[in-house]
Amino acid sequence: MNEITITILIDALRHDSITKRDSPFLHALSNDGVSGKVRTTFGFVKHPVWFAGLYPKISDRAFYYWYSPETSPYKFTRFIPILSNKVPKLLRVGLDKIARYISKYSYGTASHIPLKILKYFDFAEKKPPWDPQYLPHITLFDILRENNLRWLFIGYPGSDQRTFAIWNKFQREINSNISFIWIHFAETDVAEHMYGPESKEYKKRLREIDSIIEKIYNMLLNIFDQVHMLIFGDHGAVEVKKSVNIEERLKELNLKVGKDYVYFLDSTFARLWFKNNEARLKII
Repeated sequence: MNEITITILIDALRHDSITKRDSPFLHALSNDGVSGKVRTTFGFVKHPVWFAGLYPKISDRAFYYWYSPETSPYKFTRFIPILSNKVPKLLRVGLDKIARYISKYSYGTASHIPLKILKYFDFAEKKPPWDPQYLPHITLFDILRENNLRWLFIGYPGSDQRTFAIWNKFQREINSNISFIWIHFAETDVAEHMYGPESKEYKKRLREIDSIIEKIYNMLLNIFDQVHMLIFGDHGAVEVKKSVNIEERLKELNLKVGKDYVYFLDSTFARLWFKNNEARLKII
């Protein structure tokens, strides 16, 4: 039997967002198939969880950047005497290109990291999840390779995650020789960050994705005898009630970055490395 398995990640999809009005196709699928709530995995790097079933304690991956001054592909920036955050975008692009060349990781970018702390950090992932050396553990793609099965990967890294781009790539590359498809829609996450999880903009993006998923499903039914489809969200979202600017609060302390401590701010995570006990006590 000619069959296919397709897994679709809708970024920041809350379980209660699946309604007859905002996502009619997903709503119908949830009634006809198996549905439920899943617990959010820890950290930002979730490929080891999805493709190998490994949590950060084993995979050693939780964030896109980790503290590693010795291996940082940006350590050459310490030789640039004046490095302000207010630099032309072209310079940032140039720094990223140099870092990608040094690290041999073609997807790495540090466009939002303060330039003065770049030299302390390295990319946690150097290879895409389908690479044979991605993890020192067996991944889904290793199993597919061992069984001479082909796959189609549409999402980060390597693909445009906008909804129209995903649909275009899918139409171009789908064929009856593929056994597994991975698709990652991202525009719902962008809309939630910009406008909020209850916004009309978020619901509009979700309706667009819902429509494309229905088209994808129907196209697969015309190609394959049997279609296995799994759709999920990686996390939800809530309205922001209050925020604290950690960076500004750190600047109020009589401490020097690099000499006393190093910091990295990942949205809801503030990570700190202390160089002395005084800095630890003051910051805590």
